[in-house]
Parts: sequence; structure tokens; C-alpha cells
Amino acid sequence: MKRCVLCIFVLILWGLAFCTMLSVRIEQLMIPEVVLTQADESEPSPHIALDSLFFDDTGMHLYRPREGTGWETGTRIYEEEINNYSVGENQLDLKFFGSYVRYASKPLRSGDEISIKSDLENRDDTWLAIFPEGIPQLSGALTPTAEAENALLFNVTDTPQPFMADRAKSTILPVTELANENAGSFYSLSDVKSFLSQLPLLAALLSLSLFVLILWVYSFVLSRRAKENRAKLIFHGVLGVLALLAVPLILLHIALPSSLLPQYRITDAAYYMREFGEIFSALNILAKSSRESTELLQYAGKMQAMTLVIVGFGIFLGVIFILIERLVRNKSVKKEKQ
Repeated sequence: MKRCVLCIFVLILWGLAFCTMLSVRIEQLMIPEVVLTQADESEPSPHIALDSLFFDDTGMHLYRPREGTGWETGTRIYEEEINNYSVGENQLDLKFFGSYVRYASKPLRSGDEISIKSDLENRDDTWLAIFPEGIPQLSGALTPTAEAENALLFNVTDTPQPFMADRAKSTILPVTELANENAGSFYSLSDVKSFLSQLPLLAALLSLSLFVLILWVYSFVLSRRAKENRAKLIFHGVLGVLALLAVPLILLHIALPSSLLPQYRITDAAYYMREFGEIFSALNILAKSSRESTELLQYAGKMQAMTLVIVGFGIFLGVIFILIERLVRNKSVKKEKQ
């Protein structure tokens, strides 16, 4: 009985260590990335660009950064009171000078910790714009390279990174369309490809966990005759520790793009099904006239296959490990009988 309790305790301890490391990395990945704008103090009255407003189901919002206090450490954003600004024709008129959030990599809420991006890197990218209600009037700043019934592709050069949907939206649509319900959804194909490239690493984490679980189940069986199987149990423990040490190494290399992560929970399966369903539905249509769409769809297929292979390998490795140990044990028993 004591041995069974010890085995269960070891599994719980391993799981706690694994979940702690995973939660720390998830917390880092879920921090929104933002770009700030400054009200020009040389002007007689403070104002900023109109696209600094954020829109959601509850209305429009303007955010300011501030250092957190108490338990809320780090730089955080807080919503500006609506009576402290007014919407002009082409600008936001403010009561106070200072810094305001202009663009964000994902939807924001007051109190969120943020990562401010000031020294932005530039790179070429391809933007996907999806308009469920039909394509609206465009600003004309960019010309689409491929078009479908409700989707457009834009090849952009030397665009700031990380990708922020609101920045793309303000480039492609006129200012008057930004608050429109048909303003659409905007995605970076570079971010989509980057997200897909992380799937094998996520699969490696799952594969490692499954291997340890299979190893633990076998160790649980062996613990019934602990004295006889002491060497094997110690060896299994060493493998478990090595597997745990590999976890932070994998986590350090996981870098999911913020623009494709949900607002609240990274495990929001419904969000991923909705977003990637929309993206790949549009890409399948655009693939007829777009090389970028075709290449990304092929890459997605490769990453999906690789993910399944890695997960399967973890299960296969655990089962083969047990079979080899049992085979060696049976041979040694036969030799003893001879």
C-alpha cells in the first residue's frame, strides 16, 4: 500500500513540476504586444490618430499604459474615461497629453499586462483580409494580389513586426470604416506559418508526457515487487527526471505569435477552430490564384503529419521500452532456470 501511494505521489509531483513550467511559459506568451502613440505637446491641444480607438461588443475604448502596483506588477493598460476624449473628424481630441495605446497584437481589457514594442523590426509579409458580409470600400493604399468572394490577399513590403491586425486594418480600410461591423478580420500569413511551425514542439511536449505516463503505469506494476525490481524502478525514475529537464528546453523554443492567440485562455479550442477554420477556408478559395496560399496549405499538411508522427512516436517509444524490458527479463529468467 505504501509503495502504491509513493508511486502516485511521484506522478503528482512530476505533473506539478511540468504544469508549473508550462504555466510560466503560457503567461509569457499571453501578454499582448502593443505600440504606443504620443500626444504631441507642441500642439495647442492634445490629440492622437483616430485608429487608437479599440472596438468590441461593449463599444469603443481608449487605453493608456501605467506601471502596476501591489500584486499587479509590470506595465499594464487601463481604460481612459470616456469624458476625457472625444471623436473628431480625423483624430481623437484629448484632455491630457501623454502616451496611449495605438495598436495591439490581440484584443485588450483594462488591467492587462502588456509588452511595449518600440524598436520594431520590418519584414515582407502577406496579409489575409476576410469580410464575411462582402468586401467594403478600400483605402487604396495597397492593391490586392488575389481576390475571392469575401477575402483578399495583400503583399506588403518592409512592414513593422510583430503583426497587429488593427494596424493592417487602418492601412487597408478608410478611417470611416474602422468601426464598421463589416471591418473584417485580418491575418498575417507569416504568423500563420510561424504558428504551424510550432506544432511539432507542442507535439513533443505531449509525446514526452505520454511516454512518462506509460513509464509510470509500468513502474506502478513493478512496484508491487519493489525489491526484485529496484534497479528498474531507479532507472525509470532517472528517465522521468531527464524527461522533466527536457521540458524547459522545449518550452524556451515555443514562440506562438500573439496575433493568433485567444484573449483569455490559451486552451480555448473553440477559438482555434473558428479562427483557423476561417483562415483555411479562405486560403482554399484563394489557392486558385495565389501561390502563397497554395504553399501555406501544403506546409500546413506537412506540419500536421509531423505532429501526428511525433505524438505517435512517444506512445511507440513507451510501449517498445516496456516490451524490451520484459523480453530481457524473460531471457534472464530462462537462464536462471537452466
